[in-house]
Amino acid sequence: MNTAPGSDFLQAIESAQMVQARVILIDRDIRTTMERMWKGLGFLGKTRFFFYLIKEMLQARSMKPEEIEKLMEQGEIDEALGELAERFPALKMALVDERDAHMASRIKACGGKKVVVAIGAGHLEGVIRCLQSLQPTSEKV
Repeated sequence: MNTAPGSDFLQAIESAQMVQARVILIDRDIRTTMERMWKGLGFLGKTRFFFYLIKEMLQARSMKPEEIEKLMEQGEIDEALGELAERFPALKMALVDERDAHMASRIKACGGKKVVVAIGAGHLEGVIRCLQSLQPTSEKV
């Protein structure tokens, strides 16, 4: 992958400076997410998830860099999220859905001030959907 770690946040800072906005950190604490995820899986779910991770890691070891890069495309991300929801609904709820709602509410709490946020591609559609459900229909997301 050609993207350096943290480059998305550096870009957010640069973009905010260009439009004279604030950068806000909107994701929830990782400990909360991990706790909710782990509790939601239950014993059988944790066991299934453990073996699923081993299988995925073994497959990933044989992937070429261009195959890994392709996984970052929106269609591939959507497909992976769909598979996650099907196999481990509680996991997707904690890792994606709850965080989408949390991030949307943090953006909404800015009260219309000009802000820039950096979110992962797997959260974009969900955050937009949550924002639209929080806002009157006359406002634009």
